Amino acid sequence: MNSIINPGSSEPVQASTAARCALSVIIVAWNVKGLLRGCLQSLQDDGVPDWAEVIVFDNASTDGSSRMVEQEFPWARLIRSPQNLGFSRGNNLAIEQAAGDFILLLNPDTVVHAGTLRRLVEYAETHPEVGVIGPKLYNSDGTVQFEGAVNFPTAWSVFCDLAFLSRAFPGSRLFCRRKMGFWDHEGDRPVPAISGAAMAVRREIFDHLGLLDETMFCAADMAFCKRLRNAGWTVFYLGSTSVVHFGGGSTSQCANQGLQRQIAFQSFWLYTRKNRGWLAAAAVTAMVLLWSLGAIAATIPLAVLFRGNVPRMAKVRRFRDLAASLLVWSVANKKQFRHYLAAPQRKTAASNRTTRGSI
Repeated sequence: MNSIINPGSSEPVQASTAARCALSVIIVAWNVKGLLRGCLQSLQDDGVPDWAEVIVFDNASTDGSSRMVEQEFPWARLIRSPQNLGFSRGNNLAIEQAAGDFILLLNPDTVVHAGTLRRLVEYAETHPEVGVIGPKLYNSDGTVQFEGAVNFPTAWSVFCDLAFLSRAFPGSRLFCRRKMGFWDHEGDRPVPAISGAAMAVRREIFDHLGLLDETMFCAADMAFCKRLRNAGWTVFYLGSTSVVHFGGGSTSQCANQGLQRQIAFQSFWLYTRKNRGWLAAAAVTAMVLLWSLGAIAATIPLAVLFRGNVPRMAKVRRFRDLAASLLVWSVANKKQFRHYLAAPQRKTAASNRTTRGSI
């Protein structure tokens, strides 16, 4: 079963008329056919299609992803979008058609370990205070991915990431606060936020609080967890379950990495402005500006040092180009920043129930 959505239509997407089920798994994918196949195969091997609904929202892929899903995984419900709507809008359209009491947002660049999804649903069902629950994430090399459970981003954490302090001091409460590097990410516990790479949400949460913020691309999961916690719900990290998350499957295919970096920081800027105010957002902008200028200046002696070394010079140029992209973003009007992976910001105050833009 598959359908085609029209992002330009003014008609609302109708909720699914399918019988209610325990879980709807939503996978938003763009040009990651191999990774998507591995993700769906892991669900099939675990028998997930026998008790849960699986929806694949294809963001106008050109690599044959849709045909692969139809031919190899006919049990998955396929929704085709004629254009790439990004993470938030794609998930929102699929959520409106989902029939599950719980909805799992799952990245296509994941492999779900056996029993993980049943365990997530069973824990949430027996703990009614839990509104969002997520598993432990592993990197492809078997190490724990600390992005699975994180603190909310702040201007300070942005600085620590830009200045590589979080990498230099991965176990520091001061410099690695966002990733909570002081904790090994083992065990089960409430946390501030979990990654949208594998995030299970009670259906009633979406019904009462609204959908994902469509003006954001990278920080929509953090913003959603923030709204949920403000409403009195618990965000829970179930470290006794696990998912492999390869990371960057879709974004790595974007030819313009500078634009991708701008989109990421625009998302963090929006999150900061909406949750911490204009001063904090201005601090983020100032830090990105200063870092960009410093990074560009640093490439001048590096270019002299590595002259004649083709591989090193290529890295220096890529670093300089990324820094230049962030410099352009830092001095641009953030209210007028536009990109194809998110909806434009509204000129009027947006309702906190949902920030659905024109699609």
